Amino acid sequence: MKNLDIRLAALDETLVQRVRMAANALVTHRMHARVAAWDGTRCDLVVVAAEDLYGERVRQIAAGRGTPVLTLGGDGESVLPHHIPRRLANIATIVRILHDLAVEVVPVAAQPGRARETPKDSEGSCALVRLASQPDLARADIEASIDGLTVWLMPGLGRVLGADAASLREAAARLGSGGWTFRRLSPGEPLPAAAVASQSLEVFYLKGAWAARDELPHYPPGACRLAAWPDLGTAADIVEALQVVKALRRVGGDVRSIAEDAGIPMRETAACLWAFSAAGLVERAPDVPWPQPARTRGREKEGLLKRLARHFGLDRGPLRIAHT
Repeated sequence: MKNLDIRLAALDETLVQRVRMAANALVTHRMHARVAAWDGTRCDLVVVAAEDLYGERVRQIAAGRGTPVLTLGGDGESVLPHHIPRRLANIATIVRILHDLAVEVVPVAAQPGRARETPKDSEGSCALVRLASQPDLARADIEASIDGLTVWLMPGLGRVLGADAASLREAAARLGSGGWTFRRLSPGEPLPAAAVASQSLEVFYLKGAWAARDELPHYPPGACRLAAWPDLGTAADIVEALQVVKALRRVGGDVRSIAEDAGIPMRETAACLWAFSAAGLVERAPDVPWPQPARTRGREKEGLLKRLARHFGLDRGPLRIAHT
Protein backbone atom coordinates (compact mmCIF):
# COMPACT_ATOMS: atom_id res chain seq x y z
CA MET A 1 0.00 0.00 0.00
CA LYS A 2 1.30 3.40 -0.96
CA ASN A 3 1.61 5.98 1.83
CA LEU A 4 0.87 9.64 1.08
CA ASP A 5 1.48 12.77 3.12
CA ILE A 6 -1.14 15.41 2.19
CA ARG A 7 -1.05 18.97 3.57
CA LEU A 8 -3.88 21.53 3.59
CA ALA A 9 -3.65 25.32 3.48
CA ALA A 10 -6.35 28.01 3.82
CA LEU A 11 -9.32 25.67 3.31
CA ASP A 12 -12.54 26.36 5.16
CA GLU A 13 -13.97 23.68 7.43
CA THR A 14 -16.33 22.27 4.79
CA LEU A 15 -13.55 21.72 2.26
CA VAL A 16 -11.25 20.31 4.96
CA GLN A 17 -13.85 17.67 5.79
CA ARG A 18 -14.33 16.80 2.11
CA VAL A 19 -10.61 16.40 1.55
CA ARG A 20 -10.29 14.19 4.64
CA MET A 21 -13.14 11.99 3.47
CA ALA A 22 -11.64 11.82 -0.01
CA ALA A 23 -8.25 10.90 1.44
CA ASN A 24 -9.84 8.09 3.45
CA ALA A 25 -11.49 6.85 0.27
CA LEU A 26 -8.09 6.44 -1.39
CA VAL A 27 -7.73 3.19 0.52
CA THR A 28 -9.82 1.60 -2.24
CA HIS A 29 -6.91 2.45 -4.56
CA ARG A 30 -4.42 0.83 -2.18
CA MET A 31 -3.26 4.22 -0.88
CA HIS A 32 -3.05 5.29 2.74
CA ALA A 33 -3.19 9.07 3.12
CA ARG A 34 -2.19 11.12 6.16
CA VAL A 35 -3.80 14.58 6.13
CA ALA A 36 -2.43 17.50 8.16
CA ALA A 37 -2.21 21.27 8.05
CA TRP A 38 0.57 22.81 5.98
CA ASP A 39 3.61 23.50 8.16
CA GLY A 40 6.20 24.35 5.53
CA THR A 41 7.93 20.97 5.50
CA ARG A 42 8.10 18.59 2.56
CA CYS A 43 5.09 16.47 1.68
CA ASP A 44 3.66 14.45 -1.23
CA LEU A 45 0.57 16.52 -2.13
CA VAL A 46 -0.75 19.95 -1.20
CA VAL A 47 -4.38 21.10 -1.27
CA VAL A 48 -4.93 24.87 -1.10
CA ALA A 49 -7.83 27.28 -1.29
CA ALA A 50 -8.35 29.20 -4.50
CA GLU A 51 -8.50 32.99 -4.44
CA ASP A 52 -6.73 33.13 -1.09
CA LEU A 53 -3.42 34.98 -0.62
CA TYR A 54 -2.02 32.47 1.85
CA GLY A 55 -3.18 29.58 -0.30
CA GLU A 56 -1.49 31.14 -3.33
CA ARG A 57 1.72 31.59 -1.36
CA VAL A 58 1.72 27.94 -0.33
CA ARG A 59 0.92 26.90 -3.91
CA GLN A 60 3.97 28.81 -5.17
CA ILE A 61 6.25 27.20 -2.59
CA ALA A 62 4.97 23.72 -3.40
CA ALA A 63 5.23 24.30 -7.15
CA GLY A 64 8.80 25.50 -6.69
CA ARG A 65 9.61 22.21 -5.00
CA GLY A 66 7.88 20.14 -7.65
CA THR A 67 5.12 19.04 -5.23
CA PRO A 68 1.72 18.39 -6.89
CA VAL A 69 -0.97 20.90 -5.88
CA LEU A 70 -4.77 20.65 -5.96
CA THR A 71 -6.62 23.98 -5.76
CA LEU A 72 -10.19 23.99 -4.41
CA GLY A 73 -12.84 26.70 -4.42
CA GLY A 74 -13.56 29.84 -6.36
CA ASP A 75 -16.58 30.55 -8.48
CA GLY A 76 -15.21 29.92 -11.94
CA GLU A 77 -12.60 28.05 -13.90
CA SER A 78 -8.89 28.61 -13.30
CA VAL A 79 -5.86 28.71 -15.56
CA LEU A 80 -4.09 26.55 -12.98
CA PRO A 81 -3.93 22.82 -13.56
CA HIS A 82 -5.75 20.57 -11.07
CA HIS A 83 -8.30 23.15 -9.96
CA ILE A 84 -11.81 22.18 -8.83
CA PRO A 85 -14.36 25.02 -8.58
CA ARG A 86 -16.37 24.98 -5.38
CA ARG A 87 -19.59 23.97 -7.14
CA LEU A 88 -17.85 20.79 -8.38
CA ALA A 89 -15.82 20.05 -5.25
CA ASN A 90 -17.68 16.91 -4.24
CA ILE A 91 -15.90 14.03 -2.57
CA ALA A 92 -15.88 11.80 -5.69
CA THR A 93 -14.22 14.49 -7.81
CA ILE A 94 -11.62 15.21 -5.13
CA VAL A 95 -10.85 11.49 -4.84
CA ARG A 96 -10.32 11.23 -8.60
CA ILE A 97 -7.92 14.22 -8.75
CA LEU A 98 -6.01 13.15 -5.63
CA HIS A 99 -5.59 9.68 -7.10
CA ASP A 100 -4.40 11.04 -10.44
CA LEU A 101 -1.88 13.30 -8.71
CA ALA A 102 -0.70 10.55 -6.39
CA VAL A 103 -0.03 7.98 -9.11
CA GLU A 104 3.30 9.57 -10.06
CA VAL A 105 4.29 10.57 -6.52
CA VAL A 106 7.25 8.96 -4.80
CA PRO A 107 6.42 9.44 -1.11
CA VAL A 108 8.69 11.69 0.94
CA ALA A 109 9.39 8.86 3.36
CA ALA A 110 11.00 6.91 0.51
CA GLN A 111 13.35 9.76 -0.37
CA PRO A 112 16.11 10.00 2.26
CA GLY A 113 17.48 13.51 2.62
CA ARG A 114 14.81 15.13 0.47
CA ALA A 115 13.53 17.34 3.28
CA ARG A 116 16.46 19.74 3.05
CA GLU A 117 17.55 19.52 -0.55
CA THR A 118 20.00 22.04 -1.92
CA PRO A 119 21.50 22.31 -5.40
CA LYS A 120 24.37 19.93 -5.94
CA ASP A 121 27.89 21.27 -5.42
CA SER A 122 28.84 20.81 -9.06
CA GLU A 123 31.83 22.64 -10.48
CA GLY A 124 29.73 23.20 -13.58
CA SER A 125 27.21 25.25 -11.62
CA CYS A 126 27.35 29.02 -11.33
CA ALA A 127 29.70 29.99 -8.48
CA LEU A 128 27.30 32.56 -7.03
CA VAL A 129 24.46 30.05 -6.94
CA ARG A 130 26.66 27.47 -5.22
CA LEU A 131 27.78 29.97 -2.60
CA ALA A 132 24.25 31.25 -2.00
CA SER A 133 22.53 27.89 -1.82
CA GLN A 134 24.99 25.96 0.34
CA PRO A 135 25.41 27.19 3.92
CA ASP A 136 28.58 25.14 4.45
CA LEU A 137 30.24 27.15 1.67
CA ALA A 138 28.83 30.52 2.74
CA ARG A 139 30.14 30.08 6.29
CA ALA A 140 33.59 28.78 5.40
CA ASP A 141 36.85 30.52 4.57
CA ILE A 142 37.46 29.33 1.03
CA GLU A 143 40.20 29.29 -1.55
CA ALA A 144 38.33 29.72 -4.86
CA SER A 145 40.06 29.07 -8.18
CA ILE A 146 39.23 29.12 -11.87
CA ASP A 147 41.67 28.75 -14.78
CA GLY A 148 44.71 29.62 -12.67
CA LEU A 149 43.03 32.62 -11.02
CA THR A 150 42.70 32.33 -7.23
CA VAL A 151 40.96 34.45 -4.59
CA TRP A 152 40.30 33.82 -0.91
CA LEU A 153 36.74 34.33 0.37
CA MET A 154 36.77 35.25 4.08
CA PRO A 155 33.15 35.61 5.35
CA GLY A 156 34.29 36.01 8.96
CA LEU A 157 36.01 39.24 7.97
CA GLY A 158 33.59 40.22 5.24
CA ARG A 159 36.54 40.47 2.82
CA VAL A 160 37.85 38.82 -0.33
CA LEU A 161 41.61 38.65 -0.84
CA GLY A 162 43.54 38.39 -4.08
CA ALA A 163 46.90 38.96 -5.69
CA ASP A 164 45.94 42.46 -6.87
CA ALA A 165 42.97 44.65 -7.75
CA ALA A 166 42.93 43.35 -11.33
CA SER A 167 42.64 39.76 -10.09
CA LEU A 168 39.70 40.67 -7.89
CA ARG A 169 37.96 42.41 -10.79
CA GLU A 170 38.47 39.44 -13.09
CA ALA A 171 37.29 36.98 -10.43
CA ALA A 172 34.15 39.02 -9.78
CA ALA A 173 33.39 39.15 -13.50
CA ARG A 174 33.47 35.34 -13.62
CA LEU A 175 31.29 34.58 -10.60
CA GLY A 176 28.32 33.96 -12.86
CA SER A 177 30.06 31.08 -14.64
CA GLY A 178 30.81 27.48 -13.78
CA GLY A 179 34.22 25.86 -13.58
CA TRP A 180 35.16 27.14 -10.12
CA THR A 181 36.77 24.87 -7.54
CA PHE A 182 36.33 25.60 -3.84
CA ARG A 183 38.69 24.44 -1.10
CA ARG A 184 37.87 25.11 2.53
CA LEU A 185 40.78 26.51 4.49
CA SER A 186 41.77 24.48 7.50
CA PRO A 187 41.58 26.08 10.97
CA GLY A 188 44.83 27.93 11.62
CA GLU A 189 45.98 27.59 8.02
CA PRO A 190 48.18 30.62 7.22
CA LEU A 191 46.98 32.98 4.56
CA PRO A 192 49.00 32.73 1.33
CA ALA A 193 51.65 35.30 0.55
CA ALA A 194 49.85 36.11 -2.72
CA ALA A 195 46.83 37.51 -0.85
CA VAL A 196 47.87 41.17 -0.78
CA ALA A 197 44.77 42.93 -2.15
CA SER A 198 41.48 43.15 -0.29
CA GLN A 199 37.88 44.15 -1.05
CA SER A 200 34.48 44.03 0.64
CA LEU A 201 33.01 40.57 0.14
CA GLU A 202 29.51 42.03 -0.43
CA VAL A 203 30.80 44.38 -3.13
CA PHE A 204 32.72 41.53 -4.74
CA TYR A 205 29.59 39.35 -4.93
CA LEU A 206 27.40 42.25 -6.03
CA LYS A 207 29.68 43.24 -8.91
CA GLY A 208 29.87 39.62 -9.99
CA ALA A 209 26.10 39.22 -9.89
CA TRP A 210 25.59 42.50 -11.72
CA ALA A 211 27.94 41.48 -14.52
CA ALA A 212 26.08 38.16 -14.89
CA ARG A 213 22.54 39.40 -14.29
CA ASP A 214 21.35 38.34 -17.76
CA GLU A 215 22.66 34.79 -17.28
CA LEU A 216 21.83 34.11 -13.63
CA PRO A 217 18.94 31.70 -12.97
CA HIS A 218 15.70 32.98 -11.49
CA TYR A 219 15.96 33.63 -7.77
CA PRO A 220 13.92 30.87 -6.08
CA PRO A 221 10.45 31.55 -4.66
CA GLY A 222 10.00 32.24 -0.99
CA ALA A 223 9.85 35.13 1.42
CA CYS A 224 13.13 36.64 2.52
CA ARG A 225 14.41 39.59 4.49
CA LEU A 226 17.72 41.32 5.10
CA ALA A 227 19.56 40.04 8.17
CA ALA A 228 22.26 42.74 8.16
CA TRP A 229 23.05 45.85 6.16
CA PRO A 230 25.60 45.12 3.40
CA ASP A 231 28.80 47.04 2.89
CA LEU A 232 28.15 48.81 -0.42
CA GLY A 233 30.51 51.74 0.01
CA THR A 234 32.56 50.99 -3.09
CA ALA A 235 29.61 49.92 -5.25
CA ALA A 236 27.84 53.27 -5.34
CA ASP A 237 27.48 53.02 -9.10
CA ILE A 238 25.01 50.14 -8.68
CA VAL A 239 22.22 52.31 -7.30
CA GLU A 240 19.66 49.53 -7.76
CA ALA A 241 21.34 47.58 -4.96
CA LEU A 242 20.45 50.25 -2.43
CA GLN A 243 16.85 50.21 -3.65
CA VAL A 244 16.70 46.45 -3.11
CA VAL A 245 18.21 46.82 0.36
CA LYS A 246 15.59 49.39 1.29
CA ALA A 247 12.79 47.19 -0.03
CA LEU A 248 14.11 44.20 1.90
CA ARG A 249 14.24 46.22 5.10
CA ARG A 250 10.88 47.83 4.47
CA VAL A 251 8.64 45.00 3.27
CA GLY A 252 10.66 41.83 2.68
CA GLY A 253 8.80 39.18 0.68
CA ASP A 254 9.64 37.24 -2.45
CA VAL A 255 11.65 38.48 -5.40
CA ARG A 256 8.60 39.81 -7.23
CA SER A 257 7.28 41.86 -4.33
CA ILE A 258 10.76 43.22 -3.63
CA ALA A 259 11.18 44.22 -7.27
CA GLU A 260 7.82 45.96 -7.27
CA ASP A 261 8.56 47.84 -4.07
CA ALA A 262 12.05 48.83 -5.25
CA GLY A 263 10.72 49.84 -8.67
CA ILE A 264 13.40 47.96 -10.61
CA PRO A 265 13.25 45.00 -13.02
CA MET A 266 13.15 41.42 -11.76
CA ARG A 267 16.54 40.46 -13.19
CA GLU A 268 18.31 43.31 -11.38
CA THR A 269 16.49 42.46 -8.16
CA ALA A 270 17.41 38.79 -8.51
CA ALA A 271 21.07 39.67 -9.10
CA CYS A 272 21.17 41.66 -5.86
CA LEU A 273 19.47 38.85 -3.95
CA TRP A 274 21.93 36.27 -5.28
CA ALA A 275 24.82 38.50 -4.16
CA PHE A 276 23.39 39.18 -0.70
CA SER A 277 22.54 35.50 -0.25
CA ALA A 278 26.08 34.45 -1.17
CA ALA A 279 27.34 36.87 1.49
CA GLY A 280 25.01 35.32 4.07
CA LEU A 281 22.95 38.48 4.51
CA VAL A 282 19.54 37.16 3.48
CA GLU A 283 17.29 35.17 5.79
CA ARG A 284 14.71 33.05 4.03
CA ALA A 285 11.40 31.78 5.39
CA PRO A 286 11.64 28.47 7.31
CA ASP A 287 9.59 26.68 4.64
CA VAL A 288 12.18 27.44 1.97
CA PRO A 289 15.12 25.02 2.13
CA TRP A 290 18.03 27.35 1.36
CA PRO A 291 20.10 29.34 2.10
CA GLN A 292 20.35 29.68 5.84
CA PRO A 293 22.11 32.90 6.91
CA ALA A 294 25.86 32.39 7.29
CA ARG A 295 26.90 34.97 9.83
CA THR A 296 25.38 38.39 10.22
CA ARG A 297 28.56 40.25 9.53
CA GLY A 298 30.17 38.71 12.61
CA ARG A 299 33.83 39.37 13.15
CA GLU A 300 34.17 36.91 15.99
CA LYS A 301 36.82 34.61 14.49
CA GLU A 302 39.78 35.59 16.61
CA GLY A 303 42.02 32.99 14.98
CA LEU A 304 41.30 34.37 11.51
CA LEU A 305 41.93 37.95 12.66
CA LYS A 306 45.27 36.93 14.05
CA ARG A 307 46.15 35.16 10.80
CA LEU A 308 45.24 38.22 8.78
CA ALA A 309 47.19 40.52 11.10
CA ARG A 310 50.21 38.24 10.94
CA HIS A 311 49.95 38.05 7.15
CA PHE A 312 50.12 41.85 6.85
CA GLY A 313 52.78 42.20 9.53
CA LEU A 314 50.41 43.72 12.08
CA ASP A 315 50.72 41.09 14.79
CA ARG A 316 52.39 43.07 17.55
CA GLY A 317 51.05 41.28 20.59
CA PRO A 318 48.03 42.05 22.72
CA LEU A 319 46.30 45.39 22.33
CA ARG A 320 46.22 47.47 25.51
CA ILE A 321 43.59 50.14 25.89
CA ALA A 322 44.14 52.94 28.37
CA HIS A 323 41.08 53.83 30.41
CA THR A 324 40.65 57.45 31.35
